[in-house]
Amino acid sequence: MTADGELTGNDYVSIPFIGRDGALDAINVLHGASAGLIEWSSAGEALLKPRITFDGSIVEMDDVRWKRLDRWIPVFVATLTDGSTVTGTVCAPGGYPPARGFIIRIEAENRGRAPRELQVELDIEWSWSRLRIATARPLAGRNCMALDAAGSALTLDADDGRGPSLAIGTSHPAEMSAADGAGAFSPMASPSAITAANGESMRARVSQTVQVRSNSRGGVVFNIGAGRERDGALAAAAALGRAGPDHLLRQARLELSHTLRSAQDHRWADLLNRNLLFNRYFALGRAIDDDRLYLLRSRSPFCPAPALFNEREALLWTLPALIIADPGIAREAMFRVFELASERSGEFVRYVDGGAYDAGFVLDQFLLYGWAIDHYVTATGDASVLDDPLTRQIVLETDAAGYMRLHPQHVLAGTELLPSGDVADYPFATMANVLLWVFSDRLPRLQASGNGQGSGDEPPARFQDAAGEIAAAVWQHCVSDVDGHPILASSASLEGDAAVYDDPALSLALVPFFGFCAPDDPVWRATMEFLRSSRYPLWRTGNVPGLAARAGSKRPRTSALCADLLTWAAPEALDRLLRLHLPAGVAAGDYDVDTGAGGEPHHAALAGFVAWTLARAAEPEQAAVSRRKRRR
Repeated sequence: MTADGELTGNDYVSIPFIGRDGALDAINVLHGASAGLIEWSSAGEALLKPRITFDGSIVEMDDVRWKRLDRWIPVFVATLTDGSTVTGTVCAPGGYPPARGFIIRIEAENRGRAPRELQVELDIEWSWSRLRIATARPLAGRNCMALDAAGSALTLDADDGRGPSLAIGTSHPAEMSAADGAGAFSPMASPSAITAANGESMRARVSQTVQVRSNSRGGVVFNIGAGRERDGALAAAAALGRAGPDHLLRQARLELSHTLRSAQDHRWADLLNRNLLFNRYFALGRAIDDDRLYLLRSRSPFCPAPALFNEREALLWTLPALIIADPGIAREAMFRVFELASERSGEFVRYVDGGAYDAGFVLDQFLLYGWAIDHYVTATGDASVLDDPLTRQIVLETDAAGYMRLHPQHVLAGTELLPSGDVADYPFATMANVLLWVFSDRLPRLQASGNGQGSGDEPPARFQDAAGEIAAAVWQHCVSDVDGHPILASSASLEGDAAVYDDPALSLALVPFFGFCAPDDPVWRATMEFLRSSRYPLWRTGNVPGLAARAGSKRPRTSALCADLLTWAAPEALDRLLRLHLPAGVAAGDYDVDTGAGGEPHHAALAGFVAWTLARAAEPEQAAVSRRKRRR
């Protein structure tokens, strides 16, 4: 199975793959106590699969037409021989408060002259309940499938009932049946439960039937709620049923309309909005057990090491996209990063709850806090964040800890790892020290309070007025000679040695974007002309050329293509981006230079980088923050 199906989700539930036959392969929720994703999946065909019969004939799913409402809600339409249609919608409603679940709505429009019967069977094949962080592992307990006391909802309880649960309720009286070892289905008694070892398949079926009058519509809905345990999941499914599909769909589309951006050219409108939404709902979410917001790489299992966190992905890739999509959630996400990760800022990779995972120090991630605060204030006009004690503490700690990282004789700071996680060739990385310059340059604004008054009771900053010295040190020590031309190196030893390299995770293409030099600076232009040419060993040529990393160097990285969108080469980079074939239309970590096919699919944090750099490159006059303020 590939990742190139449909997907959708909301703050609580992610559906990373919907096949062309309408089947849902897996469902997952964030779980704060486990610091990862809990997922339900099948070892066979699909976790949930609708089987539709209209007027006694099976609706063949091979010929259905798929579309997306507001670029996020998957819908299929089957047209029958007499012009009647059957429509299926998978909707995970947003809004406030967000729904703890989603609905599957199957509706028929009867164009015939007589009433017809619509029967929908939702086949369930549940094999695995897993915890997924970097990789997936089975939960320890048994899986339990239970019918509630009223006989109106079926639950899928993970880990002997100690883990999260899914509840499947219906809009009409339904027949609940389970399969025996021979595959024969028989009605389930109420209440009843069957259990199986994790990995052993359990099959059930939830069937609803309605009459659809001539020249009218009728349908059924499966309300699928998620909860921290069975009772919570049943309550969530009941809440979906109370609201009704029309209200939920209306609420979802209203929420999406607040996020979507208009575009002057249809060529990039879909790519921009699709990635903006994917970042919003798959790079962050609320945990089913504690309702707190968490940021992560992706809520899709197709993305490598999905349920992990680092500051570059959260603060540089996701936060600017959230500011475009929803300034309210952007503010909450920024402070959530501060709360969870700032105590040990700069560690390469963390668990989603901020716990240590790979503690190698990355200077650029450590310094992105100051940039993120300044970018948020500049983009939204919300200077009140500068008055928050946590913000002020982070600025002070960055100033003090950055000072401890300085070379004894030069105003340059050292790092252990490059942004990609590679060990730095030399301690003094160019891009990291560009961010040190950014921190020093922005300090007067960062230390001003939201009402324009300084606090007066804070110690003087060590990097106050140091921006000029930092810039001079970078230009003196982080420049190397290639073919007789000075270019910016990746890192330097301060003893005359330098490494010529461009890390796609934080490309040297971003130097002017951060304001360190002018876009026409001759050294930077010479650097880019060399790094984006066949003279540079990691530049890959083909139909869609691009910059590769040293690790896995055969394929270009999409993050470098996004960085190029912020340079003078933006038109050519935009053309390359539009030639990519991205699974499900969302960001992939790398791509094939010949076909443009994306690899490492469903990278939700990277989707944010795609969205906001595309917005700036394609329509710079509209790239500021959205015009609205959201209530949260």
